Amino acid sequence: SDGVLTITATETDNEFNTATATHDVILDTVAPLVTIDTPISGDNFVNAAEETSVTFTGTGEAGNTLAIEVTDLTNTVSPVVPVIVNTDGTWTTTLDLTSLDEGAAAIRVTPTDEAGNTGTQVEESFQIDTIPPNITIDPLVTGDDVVNRAEQTNVPISGTVESGSSLIVEVTDGTNTLIKTVSVTGGTWSSNWDLSSLSDGPLTITANAVDAAGNPNSATRDITKDTSDVLLTIDDPLETDNIVNGAE
Repeated sequence: SDGVLTITATETDNEFNTATATHDVILDTVAPLVTIDTPISGDNFVNAAEETSVTFTGTGEAGNTLAIEVTDLTNTVSPVVPVIVNTDGTWTTTLDLTSLDEGAAAIRVTPTDEAGNTGTQVEESFQIDTIPPNITIDPLVTGDDVVNRAEQTNVPISGTVESGSSLIVEVTDGTNTLIKTVSVTGGTWSSNWDLSSLSDGPLTITANAVDAAGNPNSATRDITKDTSDVLLTIDDPLETDNIVNGAE
């Protein structure tokens, strides 16, 4: 059985004197186990801000040597120095994944114990997504990107963005700012706004998106608010004397 084995050697000389020596060895034929902590990078996505320094962790048998590779199924990245499981049974390695392609990726770990037994390779999948989400803001449905007095309390603002993104929209006159978290459905977004608290003049709409991987992007659109009264005047005097005669 696996465990401590004792080797005993006994020697007897010609005078029948006997000497005995023993030596203990360990028999270990059990393949080691290893685990990989998930989700990778906190959400199973590696984004543009993370890809240069992605930390992988897990557990294993203290002293085990780990063969680690991260692959996009075409290119592979591995630690320069072999990873050894710590005395507390944990392991960690940090890798630069910028040489890997966008899309599906996986980390594969194979343990070898101090007795030379190699365990079964384990694998965990994740996504590499370093591309910011596309985002647009539509022209106002008013048709002229001008908000008038009748429209100012209910202005629809809409656009498109990558599905799964979170979205915060702001409208500002440069001094006052309105902010909303807007839901995204099927790659489109829309929200109605009361802009009556903003001053007349140029307004800027800013849509700030963060995709499921954590990549940010934003879009802006300039519009105008004009709720001023229309000024209409009549020249006075009429016909220079405020009298219209037969000839005139």
